[in-house]
Amino acid sequence: MQCRSLSLLEACSNTALGFFVSWGVWIPVQAFILHEPVSIGTGFVVTCTYTVVSIARNYIVRRLFNRHQHKRGAYCGRCHSQLYP
Repeated sequence: MQCRSLSLLEACSNTALGFFVSWGVWIPVQAFILHEPVSIGTGFVVTCTYTVVSIARNYIVRRLFNRHQHKRGAYCGRCHSQLYP
């Protein structure tokens, strides 16, 4: 079971990678598929909005899965003991 701080760190790390991928994809999608003028600023704002939502979603899902594992008797320990046995 992960502690809350490691769950948040995992969610942020995963989402940070997704942020740069999403921002990089937004410009070609906006220009070639939507046929709209390319605006890096607009792409950045849209990507930031979805990034915040993604971090919250990842964190909540991770906590729900950990709660389910804990109820089923999975290993539960402190974060440091898991990282540094």
